[in-house]
Amino acid sequence: MLILAMFACTDAPAASDTGHHHHHHGEDTASYDTTKAADTDGGTFHVMYGTDPDPVMESEEFAVTFQVFAAGDMSTLLTDVTVDADGFMPEHEHGMNVTPAATMNQDGSWTLSPFLFHMAGHWEIRVDVAQGDTSDSVTFHAECCG
Repeated sequence: MLILAMFACTDAPAASDTGHHHHHHGEDTASYDTTKAADTDGGTFHVMYGTDPDPVMESEEFAVTFQVFAAGDMSTLLTDVTVDADGFMPEHEHGMNVTPAATMNQDGSWTLSPFLFHMAGHWEIRVDVAQGDTSDSVTFHAECCG
């Protein structure tokens, strides 16, 4: 297992962009879209999430609860989907030191835990949603921590 936590963390800002490509230290900017709701990349689902606790604290475990709707129809929570998610720090090209497990809640939402942002900076919460033979994904941007 690689010991990724040993690499130094810097406060270099990252590119202001919500794309899925890598960002490099030193680029100008400040503002990722840190909205907690978005359509999946293929436009199939609309995903909303919240964290417990909120706000997230550096190096402290937290849970993330996801609600999934059909894109364009926020009236009914989809209860026949599965959700998987993970955290990734693109500037450092590493993920978390924990692997979240998914639990379906009584209302059809999904809670994944533990998440753990073990260093400050820009993180991505990468979410995969499956419904039968259909799957789609969305990446949320999160700043840790403060």
